[in-house]
This record gives sequence, structure tokens and C-alpha cells, in this order.
Amino acid sequence: KLLAKDSNGYAKFTIDDLLDVSPDMGRSLLQLLEFDGNVQETFCRDFVASYEQFGGEIQVPLKENGENIPVTNENRAEFVELYVDWFFNKSVFDKFRSFKKGFMRCMQPDDVKDKSRVVCDASGQNFFLSLFRAAELELLICGSETLDFEALKKNTEYQDGFDKDSPQVSWFWEIVLEDFAEEEKRSLLVFCTGSSRAPPKGLGSPEAKLTIGRQGPDSEALPTAHTCFNHILIPAYADKDKLRRKLKIAVTNNQGFGLI
Repeated sequence: KLLAKDSNGYAKFTIDDLLDVSPDMGRSLLQLLEFDGNVQETFCRDFVASYEQFGGEIQVPLKENGENIPVTNENRAEFVELYVDWFFNKSVFDKFRSFKKGFMRCMQPDDVKDKSRVVCDASGQNFFLSLFRAAELELLICGSETLDFEALKKNTEYQDGFDKDSPQVSWFWEIVLEDFAEEEKRSLLVFCTGSSRAPPKGLGSPEAKLTIGRQGPDSEALPTAHTCFNHILIPAYADKDKLRRKLKIAVTNNQGFGLI
């Protein structure tokens, strides 16, 4: 909706959209709307939205003087409408407007000289955008949530003294495929690639190719990764238990870029 409806990235949303994106928040607001008792005394809410920033809570009035206006049985529908609008539109407006501007430029044919001019269909919607369903656009922009690590294993190459038959490599895949829970696998993908999702064509695609390299002999060092190149470096640990322990520490405490 945000991509298609308005040139600035603004659209009309309902609580049904919120249920799709944030089910817990959507159900909470539905409960507020359907509650039979005294809303003000039970929910103790004002016309404000809140979000966490650097460990603190930031409150945003949903209307003028909203922090002093309690949500009651009479105005709860207005509160929900304003909250949904803030969630989808106002809270991300500046960032999304910049994203949409760049994204829509990528949706223009190469032979259009003026990239600010949008090629539209008969309804006025961007012609190329109209070719995609919402789920397809999400896949294109965000990647796939389906993680097939068997496909990734087949899509891996080895360097620096490792090959597919190296003990450490065999242990690595046994740990990942047999021991790791789904959330741990997703964390490992973040550690190796910087993203918790697979490319649109999956973990078996060329852009998902993983490289596992040998980072010296057995040591107490943790595995490291070059996320720009999907490259993980693992010392030649002496046994499987040590590899499992060190890999879990590295993946669990992954905080982004650092020095090797």
C-alpha cells in the first residue's frame, strides 16, 4: 500500500493490516474495541504511542495534547484509528519516503531518460509495480524467510586448507543441521551474511554462496565472519564439542562489525 497509493508513501490502513504485521498489537487493540467494561479505568491509556530508543521509552502524542486525553469507551475507535495511522505512516514517514524515492527509480525502464517521470498504467499506478503482488514485493525487498540449510551446504566452498571432507567442516554441518534450533540457524545466517533472510531465490542461489575458511590451528579464538562476502573463518578446533561451544558463543554474542 505504501509503495502503490501515494507519491510520498502515505496510505490508509486498518486494524486488519496491523493484525497481519503485528498480531499481538492488533489483538490488543481489538480487545480494547470489544471490551464491555469501563475502558478508561481498565486500560489506563492516553492518546499516545510509544517506542523504545536506546533503552528508553519515547512517547508520541497521537493528537494535540494527546498525553492528557484518556482513552474512553466513547473515543476508543478514534484512538485505534490514530494509532494504526501512526504505526504505518507517521512513525516511518521520513525514512520510507526516501526509500520509496530510490526504489521507484529502480522500477523505471532503462530507456527513460528522466528518472523522475513515472511510467504508469491506465489506473495511474506505476506500471512495473502493478506487475507484483504484495508477497512478491516483500520477497524482492526483504528476501525469503524460508531457510534451507541443506541447500546452503551444497552451495558452500572451502578455502585456506579446508575442504568438504575436513573434520571441522563435517562437525560444522552436523552441528548446524542436527543440533541448532531454527532461531540459532537464523542467528548463524546473520553472523555469516548480515541478514536473517535468504535471497529471493533461496540459500542455494549464487548470491547466497557461503565460504568457510580455516583460521589457523586449534586455538581459543572464536569463529569470525566477513559478512560482505558470506565468509566464515573457523580455527581448526581439536574436537566437535569445542567447535559447537565456540560457534554458539560467536553467534549468540554477534553484535556487528569488529576487528579480527
